[in-house]
Parts: sequence; structure tokens; C-alpha cells
Amino acid sequence: MKILVLGANGLVGSRFVELNKEKYDFLTPQITEVDITRFDEVTGYFKENRFDTVVNFSAYTDVAAAELQTDKKEEPCWKTNVEGAENLDRICTETSRFLLHISTDAVFSGTADNKGPYKESDRIETNLQNVSWYGFSKARGEEHISSSNAILRISYPYRSYFEGKMDFARTIYELYKTNRLYPLFNDQIITPSFIDEVSDTVSKILSAKLPGIFHCASSNTTTPLQFGNYLIEKITESPRNLKEGSLVEFLLADTTRTKRPIWGGLDTTRTQDALGLRFNTWQESLSTWVRQVRTLS
Repeated sequence: MKILVLGANGLVGSRFVELNKEKYDFLTPQITEVDITRFDEVTGYFKENRFDTVVNFSAYTDVAAAELQTDKKEEPCWKTNVEGAENLDRICTETSRFLLHISTDAVFSGTADNKGPYKESDRIETNLQNVSWYGFSKARGEEHISSSNAILRISYPYRSYFEGKMDFARTIYELYKTNRLYPLFNDQIITPSFIDEVSDTVSKILSAKLPGIFHCASSNTTTPLQFGNYLIEKITESPRNLKEGSLVEFLLADTTRTKRPIWGGLDTTRTQDALGLRFNTWQESLSTWVRQVRTLS
């Protein structure tokens, strides 16, 4: 299989390429070669290159910066997350190529009257008042993906090493080592995604070219505080009680702060059944992450 990987230099896409370089033949163009927000560039690249399948890891993921672009559809967040998804689905449909589009749990509100973990079939948020501009844009991007193609949602992705960007787990660890770790929320429900497991899931979907919506995240829920305490305890081999914070109080204290799902997370039951996979608990994945980090040290 020859695969066009868009966003191959990012946190998630680069790991997929790294783990599968012996299995697949990859095309990994930079944005200077094909900008997904420009349909003419996408069309030209598709005409000039041969490949069977497309994986779109490209996304505007700076949540804070995205919030400053709210309602500005000419800005990078909307153009990348919405128009880019639309362009790729359109050209893939026209040329009979299979598209797997990577999305996020941020398309759900996680509010008290709409709690997760969310199933693959649950409706994504349509009210901007309930989600961040990043989540809203990713939700609108999903709406452009045809039923013949696939969407894979992930949540709080992390890996053992990546030079280009920090992630959920490594941020906690690095800030802890330098005594700069902020209080971690004890009331936010999450299901972190170990990127190595995401990579396996992507490969499984591509191998069968399965259309539909899929989730890849830990098979059980946690909180940032619980996750952080376990991470530090495993890596230092001694119990830790990190500082506690409340996301509810954090958001109430300043209504201008970027919205985040409080009762969030992804339910992966349907995906595990459909793909014949068993996703790890967050404790199992984090234990693997710790072993990898120690090997790199």
C-alpha cells in the first residue's frame, strides 16, 4: 500500500510513519509542497503522484491561539481544520482514494447536561457556546468527511519522545522535574491516547479501508491529577501527591478562558469490536511510556 501522509512531521503523524516505515510506502510532503487549504494545490499533487490511501494528520491544534481566531474563517484554524478537510474529502472522492481523517474529543462539549465518555455514534457539538473554537472547527471539519471515508478521534495524545512539540504526559514530567508543575485538575474526566496505540489503530483501519467513525483512547477514564500522580510515581518509584486543582473552578473564575470538556473522554467499545482490538487501560499505556522514557534516558 502506498500512503500519502499529510502532517507527517507532527506529533502523531511522525510516530505513525516511524513505526510503519517497513510496512508501507509513504509519501510525506511538506506544506510547501501541498497546502491542504488550497484546492488547486491538492488537485495538482493528486494528479502528479500515485498512491492508494490518504491519512490526514494535519490540523491547527494550538487551542489558545485558535481562540483568538473565533469567527474568523479566513484565519489558519478554520482554513486548516475545516476547508482542508473539505478539500481532501472532495478530491479523494473524485479520484476514488480512501481518506482517514484524524479528529479529536474536543468536538464534544463535556458539559454537565451532555457528559462523556462519548460513543462513536454520538452527535458532535454544533453550539459554539459549548466548545472552544478549535473544537468547533474540528467538528465542522468532520461534517465534510463522506461516509465512504473514515474519521479517527483521539484525546490528549502522548508519546515517549518528540523533539518538535510537548504533549500531555511529557509536559507533566518536565514541569515536575523543574518544580514548575501547576495544580492538576481532579474533576476533569479524560481518556488519554497513547500514540503508539493510535498508530496501530490507523494501520488497522487503512489495511481494511474501513469507512466510518472510530475512537482510539484508553479503555478506562482518569483525571489529569490521577494520571499525573501515577506517572510520577512510576517514573520515580515512590508515591507522589501532586497539587490539586479544579477545572470547574478554573473556568468559573474567568469566563473568558478557553472552554474545555469537563466530563469528556471517548468510549472505544464499538471501535475495539469493529477492528478486533483491545485497547489498554491508561495505567497499562503509561507503564509502557515509562519504560520507553527510561530507555531513552
